[in-house]
Amino acid sequence: MLVDRGASSICLPPELPSKSVSDILSTLPDADFEIFAFGRMPLAISARCAHARAKGNIKDNCKFVCGDELDGLSLRTLAGQSFLTLNGVQTVSHTCQALLSEIPELIHQGIRGFRLSPQYCDMVAVARIYRSVTAGMTEPEYALEQLSKVYPGVPFSNGFHHQREGAAWISKLRSSS
Repeated sequence: MLVDRGASSICLPPELPSKSVSDILSTLPDADFEIFAFGRMPLAISARCAHARAKGNIKDNCKFVCGDELDGLSLRTLAGQSFLTLNGVQTVSHTCQALLSEIPELIHQGIRGFRLSPQYCDMVAVARIYRSVTAGMTEPEYALEQLSKVYPGVPFSNGFHHQREGAAWISKLRSSS
């Protein structure tokens, strides 16, 4: 439908598993598709600012409290486990999607762009890491080590891509063949 209405580039939702991405790409081989490859995954957006409400303010008098937590306000379950992150009116995942090991497969399937969502880290370094992997100059495993140094202390995830819960990390080990 989007292509029929003139869309020339489409970013697929981060919740799509690899099989669905492959099916979409094979159905529309001439469309430019990109995939959400880095960042906290967007989960919900609200007309009310949950971040301001969590700080005891209302949206109309939020005092821009979102600036107090530059990488968002971490939310925890009753058991104390990190769960979600509030960033103004947006609710995002606690984990950071990091599709690096998946890049060679995605390029082979026909993905032409890799969306990097700005986070509170050196995004120029993040872009260089991803560009190096997409150009085939850096092995994804090494790139992941570098990414961990650029964005320390944030858990990475790739679960949706592997048809698991989004917060999961599925290691893609190279075969020895």
